[in-house]
Amino acid sequence: MNRELAEHLVHLLQDSGEEADLRTDYSGRGMYGSTTAGIVCSGTEVILYTVLINIDQFVEEGCYPIYENIDEFRTDSMGRSTIVY
Repeated sequence: MNRELAEHLVHLLQDSGEEADLRTDYSGRGMYGSTTAGIVCSGTEVILYTVLINIDQFVEEGCYPIYENIDEFRTDSMGRSTIVY
């Protein structure tokens, strides 16, 4: 996930009262050491809901082509939480 997009989503999640943390150097399954930004949160549904209720902001700003990125999100379980990257 693009770091700028991850940072923006973390801020939106936190502003809505959700617990969310940014990881800037996550290496997921099958990434073979490559790293990317990720969001540690309760699950993908929280991110999808946050995107949906803030979709006007994404469209107006035009700087986060969320529709081009959302189908590329991957997840890994981290025990009680999930990382979306």
